[in-house]
Amino acid sequence: MKIPKLIKVFGFIYPIIQKKNFKWIGEIDHKKGRITLDKNIHQGRKESVLLYELIHCVSMEYGLNLKERQVDLLETGLYQILKENNLLK
Repeated sequence: MKIPKLIKVFGFIYPIIQKKNFKWIGEIDHKKGRITLDKNIHQGRKESVLLYELIHCVSMEYGLNLKERQVDLLETGLYQILKENNLLK
């Protein structure tokens, strides 16, 4: 999947910034309304991290209060399903 420059989440447009040597592999900043990904990670990992950050966004928006481990497990399962069924193009 091509990582977009912008993504709409619950009516808000989040820029997706790819930064070299970012302090983490990814981060969503709800106050600034942006998602940052480390530019140096491989494509598959970027897709995975973007999905991870979007799950955090859903959790916050709906007040799910998912723990990091829960977000991680959801991301891993969903990414595997999407990848194995060629849904990430």
